[in-house]
Amino acid sequence: YEKDELSEILTALNNEYDNLHGLALAYNLQHKVVASTVIGARTKEQLLDNLNAYEASKQIKDFTFAEQILKKDLYTEHR
Repeated sequence: YEKDELSEILTALNNEYDNLHGLALAYNLQHKVVASTVIGARTKEQLLDNLNAYEASKQIKDFTFAEQILKKDLYTEHR
């Protein structure tokens, strides 16, 4: 992505889902092959941000908008 394009996409995603951090977690966890997501936190504030994002992620069920505006990068080396 170019800088301007990325800024527009992030703004659109934030407008649609209200929480980019929560969207990132929800998107990963929606895949049946993903059993868990490792989330790091060094400070109490980071831990609280992660917990809030996780709570927000549980409300996100429809990824249609995100899938329509994001570029697809398909890795095929080991398939």
